[in-house]
Amino acid sequence: MCNVSKRCPHNDTYIVNKDETYDVKGEPVAVEAKVRVCRKCNEEIFDMKLDTESLRQAYQKYKKAHGLLLAEDIMRIRNKYKLSQRTFAKLIGCTQATLVRYEKGTIQNDTHNRLIILMENPENLRETYRKIQDDFSESECRKIELALAQNRNKVAPYYKIFQDKEKGNPTEYSGFQKFNFQKLKNMIIYYAQNQKKLYKTKLMKLLWYTDALNFFRSTKSISGLTYIHLNYGPVPEDRNELLGLLEKMSVIRIEEDTGSPYGGECIESDVQFDASLFSEKELEVLQDVNKKFDSFTSKDLVNLSHGEEAYTKTSQLEKMSFVHALNLKGIA
Repeated sequence: MCNVSKRCPHNDTYIVNKDETYDVKGEPVAVEAKVRVCRKCNEEIFDMKLDTESLRQAYQKYKKAHGLLLAEDIMRIRNKYKLSQRTFAKLIGCTQATLVRYEKGTIQNDTHNRLIILMENPENLRETYRKIQDDFSESECRKIELALAQNRNKVAPYYKIFQDKEKGNPTEYSGFQKFNFQKLKNMIIYYAQNQKKLYKTKLMKLLWYTDALNFFRSTKSISGLTYIHLNYGPVPEDRNELLGLLEKMSVIRIEEDTGSPYGGECIESDVQFDASLFSEKELEVLQDVNKKFDSFTSKDLVNLSHGEEAYTKTSQLEKMSFVHALNLKGIA
């Protein structure tokens, strides 16, 4: 489309879909744009609203390709603490005007992107606030401290469990991997966004197969989670606390599946998946597990996991050693 607005004397127009390429930070980004065309002279007519939407799509595509937070992710993280744009901007080291642009879709720089991601964790926000507390007014200090207190009260019983896990040493039950909460969180985000309908039971099996497959290939799990033997197959230790914490952190939503005659709860997430936390081989494992089990129902995965050595060689509530994953059957 020509960048210059064309003046057309006619008012009879229609909209077509057209492949357009935008230059975003020196990279060509192709999107399917909506373009207004005059019925009489067949010329493309500049439409500010349509062009702005196409540019927004190009920016979103660029952000996803580069692992940058989307505008709605930035707003969600700020709103989690109920902080004003002015106050939150100080926490990430930018002006209020810059943050306003980010929340409207402008592409943020890498430094601000990393800082905003860090702010999702209340402990990081608390530490940042402690270092630059003198930069805030008394009113801003009260609001930040209130937000931190409310968040601490809300997640403290859950969060301590996983803080303690991160202090633990790797064992055969953790896949010889130190527990990594951020990786685990993003594994769940990945499956919530890539599975058509992610029931709780299916998620538990996907997590185990992900860690088990990575152990099979490299003798280390990804998340460092410990799994136990239950009737429905392998499940993470403290699974209910894990989902409860992620829900309270606004990382996931747990929705009742009203469209199924059997009911059940599904896991959903709009949080940006952070691929930078994983190695190339770990990302391959996530993709392989997702592809292999995409069409499997929860029951299919339960039945499959019951045939794994890690399950047949253990008893109810017993921890499952990852050494058994060297004989993985369901995927390899």
